[in-house]
Amino acid sequence: MTQQKKKVFVLDTCVYIHDPHALFDFTDHDIYVPMAVLRELDNQKSNYKKPENARNARQISRYFDELLRGATPKDVEKGFSLSLLSSHYKKDAPSEKTGRLFFEMSPASSLITSIYNDGVILNYTSNLQKALGENIDVVFVTQDINARITALTCGIQTQEYQSGKALDDVNLLYSGMIELPPDFWNTVSVENAEKKGELSHWSLTTPLAKNWYPNQFLYLVNENGETEEYIVHNIDGDEAQISTIVDYRKEKRSIWGIHPLNKEQNFFLNALMEPQIHFVSGAGKAGSGKTLLSLASALQQTLETKVYSEILITKEAMPIGEDIGFFPGTEEQKMAPWMMAFTDNLDFLTSVIDVAHRQTATDLMKRFIKMRAIGPMQGRTFHNKMVIVDESQNLTKKQMLDLVTRAGPGTKFVCLGNTKQIATPYLTGEASGLTHVVEAFKLWTGSAHVTLVAGERSPLAEFAANNLES
Repeated sequence: MTQQKKKVFVLDTCVYIHDPHALFDFTDHDIYVPMAVLRELDNQKSNYKKPENARNARQISRYFDELLRGATPKDVEKGFSLSLLSSHYKKDAPSEKTGRLFFEMSPASSLITSIYNDGVILNYTSNLQKALGENIDVVFVTQDINARITALTCGIQTQEYQSGKALDDVNLLYSGMIELPPDFWNTVSVENAEKKGELSHWSLTTPLAKNWYPNQFLYLVNENGETEEYIVHNIDGDEAQISTIVDYRKEKRSIWGIHPLNKEQNFFLNALMEPQIHFVSGAGKAGSGKTLLSLASALQQTLETKVYSEILITKEAMPIGEDIGFFPGTEEQKMAPWMMAFTDNLDFLTSVIDVAHRQTATDLMKRFIKMRAIGPMQGRTFHNKMVIVDESQNLTKKQMLDLVTRAGPGTKFVCLGNTKQIATPYLTGEASGLTHVVEAFKLWTGSAHVTLVAGERSPLAEFAANNLES
């Protein structure tokens, strides 16, 4: 039986920036830290344009400092126990894992041109492999595709950093809905059926219930070719409670003058309008109606039914092209250019109002709508607000945690995004904060998710979304 080679790892700077806890994922193995990584972390710790990167850089530096505090050069040469560091921060007893952390103590030679730090890091990795010999495999870990390609072409073993992913494949993301077989009602045992207002409720038993989630939407096409739509309330093994949902496509059921154009939009609007659902996530391609429906429901529940006192809109400012720099003015004025999707939809929602009252209505709506940057959210608590987080696919899991934990009594969070349009190089669809919350919240009775499928903006937008998205 061939003995498996020992592996040691060199982590790229982007791994530490994405997840400062990455150290704790390798406590079975030794980690080597090039000097170039420390330099890059030092450059990132004051990155005011990307405060999340700066926070993570400072955090990993604190971990290193904890290890090095009081150490001598001989201690550095021997390496530091990752198990002891992990137990210190996680408050666990030290484990028997033997992984150690080593820092570069001598300059690397030149394998490839070292104009950039990537080259210096790869030089170090290559030299480390030569120093440790053939009985040990040195593996370069990164999230940077080009760095992995460069490493492989230089004969360096490499792998993608996998920890932090909510899914192996973003295409497997929970959709929030499921199609029932046409003969569904002939196969279930109905324990109780009753009518509450316009909605019908059933308590039933079916083996299918084991695969359902709270607030998941169900639909089937009956023998007449009509689509029946339901929502799951409670599940206990084979037993479940379901009900019909409101059909907002009917003329008298408009929300701020808006009607859903397909079943997914109707599912989404039901989740947005349900007061017992405190967290709603909506994923889908450009033009699928996420922003318009969210804003319409927010206006309805803030200005008409008074469920919420204010609408708070935020997003991570990620430019599509080259960044043109800072915008002048107050926080609201600085965020306005990034919130044009909402102001465009506001203009559309007020276009049906007669000209004499349109400006008054617009001014009234803007009194109750606040546009805020994500950065200053830390430490705040939102009471009785509807918070809409746009482009949330660009947020990390930690950023999403920091945001959603701002929710106070009576607040509803709505997270919108498209996992195929991520603008930050440190995230993938599988590791996106949006993916994490969809997967984590699907078991909670206070949340709902809907993946909107069809683009309703225009035939041009629909064709582009279908044919240009990777």
